[in-house]
Amino acid sequence: MRYSGSVSEKARVAVLAGGWTSRRDMSLEAGQEAAASLRAAGYGVMNLDPPKDLVRFAAQLITARPDVVLNLLPQDAKGIEGALQLSNLPYVTADAQKKLDFPEQIKAIIGSKAS
Repeated sequence: MRYSGSVSEKARVAVLAGGWTSRRDMSLEAGQEAAASLRAAGYGVMNLDPPKDLVRFAAQLITARPDVVLNLLPQDAKGIEGALQLSNLPYVTADAQKKLDFPEQIKAIIGSKAS
């Protein structure tokens, strides 16, 4: 996982899943699972399926103002890291193929930044 920025506990999390690659379905499934587990842990969640126009996507992300972004897009979704950096929002990038405990991962990241 990759982390950038700092967030507060019980953050609003934007879950990025889907995209435009051949692994879209796998990413969407992982995004639904992550969103459900984050909601169950008390996080506010918004599911986002980014368009290929990454400048427009960065603008949408800035407007949505999540506290943290969980990027579950396939690694071949070129340019998404740049769009996340452009948005200047904290984000986590995870491999959608790995079954992670996302609430615990978010909590661990928040805790490591608070100390």
